[in-house]
Amino acid sequence: MILGKQLLELLRGLGIRRLCIPRGLKCNYYLPQCIAVNLLLGRYALCFGGFGNTTTSRFNDLEVLSLSSMGGNTMRCAYNQTK
Repeated sequence: MILGKQLLELLRGLGIRRLCIPRGLKCNYYLPQCIAVNLLLGRYALCFGGFGNTTTSRFNDLEVLSLSSMGGNTMRCAYNQTK
């Protein structure tokens, strides 16, 4: 959980308030930890921009959205996590 908390602090420090994650990202634990581990393992990368349509989780002032295929009610993400 330490990696996840540090990732949240880093994103917050960069002024990132919204992050999109792939719909297929599986996580049985603390979501920020899963995101951080996948980034470190090179399975995903953080890319600027993106659109999401479903709020998956909220961690303090960071909103995590599921990536969208640009349909319906989409919200712009500061960064997205892509393969």
